[in-house]
Amino acid sequence: MTQLYWKGPKVSEDEIRKELMRVLPDITESMFTVNIESDCNGQHICCIVENSLSEPNKDPYIEGHWQKVPPKFLGWRVLKKTVPYGYISVFYKDKLPDVVDDIYKLAK
Repeated sequence: MTQLYWKGPKVSEDEIRKELMRVLPDITESMFTVNIESDCNGQHICCIVENSLSEPNKDPYIEGHWQKVPPKFLGWRVLKKTVPYGYISVFYKDKLPDVVDDIYKLAK
């Protein structure tokens, strides 16, 4: 039954990725990336955001983030993951620009 909500037209993978990369700086101050993934309900887009190194228990998303990026965004099901500091540079290195390495060096 829930799959009915997610059916319908959606933008391309490139379009959703570009749009989320444009919008995510408005809802987090942490390192982030987006990735196309899938589960039992099919493909979805994941917003992956790192916790702060200085405040690991603080929510990295700003208040009201679901209004800016709702669970269904441009036709895609959106999941938001929170991961430990440094996770993105290790597991999603191919999705990041080279400048990210320099940012992590400065933070240490």
